[in-house]
Amino acid sequence: MIFSSILTAVMAPKSLYIDPAATTVLLSSVSAIVIAVGATAVLLWRRAKKKVSDALHIDPNAHKEVEDEIEFKEDETENSDNKKND
Repeated sequence: MIFSSILTAVMAPKSLYIDPAATTVLLSSVSAIVIAVGATAVLLWRRAKKKVSDALHIDPNAHKEVEDEIEFKEDETENSDNKKND
């Protein structure tokens, strides 16, 4: 009896109506799942890459050029103006 009711429910022609709000929620849910899986994959990839680089002693910054630090000095004219005002 259960088998016949399942078979009837599956095989019977139906007119399906999908509410637009339900479709929007379904699309949003699927999009969120895809984005979450992608972000997790990127995060795990970066962690694994860093662990392998550390294990093999590979420096990711080995071939990059580093600029000298910029030193800021006080303007001498400002100091002389302040001394004149005193």
